[in-house]
Amino acid sequence: MALVDRSICVTTLESSVVGLTAGEPVSKEEFEAAIRDKVNGGGV
Repeated sequence: MALVDRSICVTTLESSVVGLTAGEPVSKEEFEAAIRDKVNGGGV
């Protein structure tokens, strides 16, 4: 079995986030702060 591109769908990051997670996109600063917190052992 192999993965093959059959079509390409161009979209925005914002609509991708909403479509994939049903969530609201956050600012770059909020995203980076959350990642930094996870890397430093914080959060769940």
